[in-house]
Amino acid sequence: MTAYIKLATREFPLHQGDIRLEHPEIGEEFICPDTYAPVEWTEPPEYDPITMRRGYDAPIKVANKWLASWFVRAATPEEIEQGVKARKENNL
Repeated sequence: MTAYIKLATREFPLHQGDIRLEHPEIGEEFICPDTYAPVEWTEPPEYDPITMRRGYDAPIKVANKWLASWFVRAATPEEIEQGVKARKENNL
């Protein structure tokens, strides 16, 4: 599934349905308006799911293409506690 970025606001991720809501004039065949750009997915970075959190960051433009980017951050003590509790409850 292709994701898109709204160029004026950098809103991401958007999908064809989101764009069609804003542009009802788009016909059955989806043609992306110039105000949006497709974003190519990239491999997410590896991380420790117990002590860290990972998520989408703002896409970056490289060589005239938009690429998905990621962030990795330290988990809060509360997130670590919740993760440990969930693992115990699910016998993981």
